[in-house]
Amino acid sequence: MRRHYERLGSFPDGLLVLGDAFCCFNPIYGQGMTVSALQAVALDELMRNPAARRNSFGLPRRFHDTIAKIVDAPWQLTTWEDFRYKEALGKRPAAMALLHWYTGRMFEKSSYDASVAGTFYRVMHMIDAPWSIFHPSIIWKTIGSRRAPGSKQT
Repeated sequence: MRRHYERLGSFPDGLLVLGDAFCCFNPIYGQGMTVSALQAVALDELMRNPAARRNSFGLPRRFHDTIAKIVDAPWQLTTWEDFRYKEALGKRPAAMALLHWYTGRMFEKSSYDASVAGTFYRVMHMIDAPWSIFHPSIIWKTIGSRRAPGSKQT
């Protein structure tokens, strides 16, 4: 569940929302703690800024805008995968079937292609941005031959 505090017209000064209160991820993906830690780092950076400490007016808005950007990429990743299941609620993007086909191929290729697997793992562990899986070299490897190297065609 994602709440958009950054979109509110007004928010009480002196109150900040982060962690699961801001966005609660499906625990199967293991991203909630990482996202919460990144939000805590953002809060630390904001509070180390002397100007922010002197003038707290609008601080909640600035902070919530910042952490909304932190949440965006992992939120996209998890909702893309959740939409594989018809029980998942929400409006599915038009290209969802194509995306699921592509990521399915990527999972398959990851079993024997280290560069595809590395890209996949770096995205899933939030080291690289989600669009990294669409680098031309990764696309080429992902949509290429279905056979693993050294396997015989039957």
